[in-house]
Amino acid sequence: MCIRDRGVTAFDVCEGDLTDAVVVGGDTVDVNTPDDYIVTYNVSDSASNAAVEVTRTVTVTDSIEPQVIGVVVEDGHNVLVSFNKEMSADALLAATYTVSGTGAGSLSANPINVALDSGNTYRLTWACPDLMLNGGDITITVASTLEDTSGNSMMAGGESDTDAGGAVAAAPVITLIGDANIVLQLNDPFTDDGATAEDACVSDISGDIVVGGDTVDTSTAGTYVITYNVTDAAGNAAAEVTRTVVVTDAGAPLAVEPLPTLTLAEGATATWSATVSGGTQPYNFAWYRDDGTKAWQPIVDGPFDAGVYAGSDTNTLSFEPFTAAMAGQYKVEVSDSAAEPDLVEGFGEVVLDVDDGIPAAGGIGLVALALAAALGGVAALRRRK
Repeated sequence: MCIRDRGVTAFDVCEGDLTDAVVVGGDTVDVNTPDDYIVTYNVSDSASNAAVEVTRTVTVTDSIEPQVIGVVVEDGHNVLVSFNKEMSADALLAATYTVSGTGAGSLSANPINVALDSGNTYRLTWACPDLMLNGGDITITVASTLEDTSGNSMMAGGESDTDAGGAVAAAPVITLIGDANIVLQLNDPFTDDGATAEDACVSDISGDIVVGGDTVDTSTAGTYVITYNVTDAAGNAAAEVTRTVVVTDAGAPLAVEPLPTLTLAEGATATWSATVSGGTQPYNFAWYRDDGTKAWQPIVDGPFDAGVYAGSDTNTLSFEPFTAAMAGQYKVEVSDSAAEPDLVEGFGEVVLDVDDGIPAAGGIGLVALALAAALGGVAALRRRK
C-alpha cells in the first residue's frame, strides 16, 4: 500500500499565496507499521508572522488475517507450526492446537507444551506413551479464535496445514524367550516359551503379541514354524519373529554289529553279512580291505588276484571264490538316509585255512594274527559324518 500526502495551501492578505513556503514536519508515515502518525504544517510571512500550525493524523492499521503457512514434523514427539505473522500470546496455549491425520497414532489431541521456536514458528511437544504412526500424515489445526498481535482472527481456511507422510515412529521390538531353533525327538514334550515385546517408549506390550504359524505336533515328524507379531497403540507393527521347531523320527541310533571272523580254504566260496539296526533306511554300504600297510583300500566287484569279489555296495560281501591273497582285515562302512546321515563302521577278519590246520592270514601272516588276538578279534565303531 502507498500513501501520498496531499499537503495544504497558505494565503496571506498582503503577500498572497504562501503555499510554497509551507514547512511539512512531524512523523514520517510508515505504511508497513501500524500506528498513529501526526504530520505538521507551518508557514510564516516575510515579516515572520507565523500561521497557526495545522496537523494531519494518519492511522495505519493491520487488516491482514493470520494463517498457518507450514507444519513440519521434527521427530516422533515434536512438530513445528509456522504462521505468516506475529501472533498473540494465545499461540502459546496447548489448547490452541489440535493434531489429526493418518499419522496421529496415539498422540493426544493437544500437545502437552508449546514454545516459541523462532520468528513466527512454534514447537508443539508430546511425550510417551504417545506415539505417531510412522509414515502417516500429521495435520495441525489452529483454533479459529486465535488472533495476531493486531487483533486479526485466523483466515478462514488458513487454520491448518499438513506434513504429508512426515510422521515418525520406531517400530516395536519382539524378543524371543529361548532358542529360535529347536530340535525334538518324536513324542518329546514341547512348551512354547513365548516372547516379549516393547514399543518405542519402552512400554511392555508383550500381552499384545499374536502367536501364529504352525501348531507343533510332536507326534508327527516335520518342521514347524511359529510366528510372533505385535502392533503398538499407534499401529506401528514390529518385524515378525519366528521360532523353528524340528521334530525328528530318529528312533534308535544307527549301529552295525562286529563282523564274524571267517576261516576259508583256498578256492572256497563264502558270503559275509553286515547286520545293521537303527537309523533311517535305506542304508548305504561300502567294503574295505587293509592292504597290509594299515591303509584301507575300497573293494570293488570283480576279480582280485585269483579270486572274485561281489556285493561290495550291499550288506553282503561275497568271495567267489576265495584266494589266499584275500585274507586279512576288513571293514564295512554303513550310512543311513537321514537329513544329517550317520555313519558307522564294522570290523572283521578273514583267515586262510591251511592244510596243517593252523589258520593263516594270507599276506598279513602271523603278525596280523597276533594283532587280531591282542585286539580281541573284531570291533564296531560309530561316528557321524
